[in-house]
Amino acid sequence: MLLGLKFINIHATFDSMDKESDPKLYEISYLARAADDQAALECAALVGGAIEKEHGIIATQNQPTRKVLSYPVGGEKEGWWGWIKFMARPEALAAIEQSLKDDSKKIVRFAIFKVNRAEMSERPARKRRIIQTPAAEKTDIAEIDKKLEEMLGK
Repeated sequence: MLLGLKFINIHATFDSMDKESDPKLYEISYLARAADDQAALECAALVGGAIEKEHGIIATQNQPTRKVLSYPVGGEKEGWWGWIKFMARPEALAAIEQSLKDDSKKIVRFAIFKVNRAEMSERPARKRRIIQTPAAEKTDIAEIDKKLEEMLGK
């Protein structure tokens, strides 16, 4: 401290500000209202389009699968469930959410989660352990009968 002034590391402050707006990895899980496979793929394209419209980059996605719901959601007893992992800036999430809310006739429900990058990597293949069992000893039937007679007391 010099003359009661406190020095601040300006570079560290700017670095932390930049990291807050850096793109992060997210996963969106959605339930779509669709009549068939083709309509479900159109709903998936709709979700992907909302992400790309906000300059997001799609990393991976699955093909939507038909699910029977435990309880009605939005009046539907069945739906098409899918997910997309994507990179986007945190401030773009609000616009993506609003875009999907506007398409509520096709997208019944959705949720966006932040994903840890370590989870994105593939799990290493499991190593198989081979346990060798000792070979069974060959015994005669006569020996077995003799041991049984000793045990039973005959």
